[in-house]
Amino acid sequence: MVFKKEIFDYIEPDSMIENSFVSLAKKDQLSVFLHEKEWKCMDTHKEMEEMNELWSDNPFWKVWQ
Repeated sequence: MVFKKEIFDYIEPDSMIENSFVSLAKKDQLSVFLHEKEWKCMDTHKEMEEMNELWSDNPFWKVWQ
């Protein structure tokens, strides 16, 4: 997710960022980018370990030499 710093005006204290999506959408301030290539989230320790394995085997995100 990518936001302008104004996102903090929409997030209620002690709430998840996703709770602000309805009000952002109503103000036409929410959009989606369609990504058609490989993608992998890294939100948990298990996913970090998977990413480390991918780095050794298939770092699909590595576009530099």
